[in-house]
Amino acid sequence: MLSRRHLTRNGKVVPAAIVLAHERDRRALARSCPEALPVAEVVGDPGHDRITASLPHRAEYRRALGLTGDRRLVVFASTWGPSSSFGRFEALLPRLLGELPGDRYRTALLVHPNVWAGHGGRQLRAWLTACRARGLVLLPPEADWYPLLVAADFVVGDHGSVTAYAALTGAPVLLDRHPGERICPESPAARLARAAPALSPPHPLEEQLRYAAEEYRPEEYARVAELLTSEPGCFARRMRKVLYRLLDLPEPAYPPVTDPAPLPPPLDHWAAPAPGRPGALPGAGRAGR
Repeated sequence: MLSRRHLTRNGKVVPAAIVLAHERDRRALARSCPEALPVAEVVGDPGHDRITASLPHRAEYRRALGLTGDRRLVVFASTWGPSSSFGRFEALLPRLLGELPGDRYRTALLVHPNVWAGHGGRQLRAWLTACRARGLVLLPPEADWYPLLVAADFVVGDHGSVTAYAALTGAPVLLDRHPGERICPESPAARLARAAPALSPPHPLEEQLRYAAEEYRPEEYARVAELLTSEPGCFARRMRKVLYRLLDLPEPAYPPVTDPAPLPPPLDHWAAPAPGRPGALPGAGRAGR
């Protein structure tokens, strides 16, 4: 989205401001549309800063989610498009639910909002009827996903941004599929693909999660986190400065604060309703893909 085709019209730069997460994005803009550089500014990443602010509250999130004792949370994160993990959910999700004992694991699915927008919530829930009946927690697009990511014990994901954000949390990542040439080699996803192990279909899934934990190297994940933004902790201040400049107003005389994510409802709040109870989708199991 940093190309001249997206940023200009009739030879003129359209945006009044372009905000970027990392200095490498500014370098990319200099190559693709140098005339837009005067209105570009590196402000940081709001997701990075919100997760960082939320990390001290991990134990509180886990209690609020209902993760007691040795219960472990596996977050399955998928971006959108044919190369995403959700594009073959029927192969991976039943395996996650079938191989991970329900008394020791909870599995939650975070799907990119474009999937919800493209197919609709009813269709998405219909596709996942059998998985939800087996305990899968499907987080709706309007729900705050930060607490789940911070609370996760493991993250299974593709080349999407949520999987890359997991590098901040301390949770071992198991990559569903290598992104190959579909992403920039300098991106966090590309770096994560070199740091995290990839799923191996022939081997038991619980063993692979255990292997991912044993092979977890904090320094490697820290390098992924460094690629998320070159201005960690600065988004609120820098973004506010841009907005007030555009509004031609003076900034308030106090520093902006990035609050931690609020406490989430229990995982069962998003679980599938029992058959015949209010909220069940009549005929959902008959919908085709």
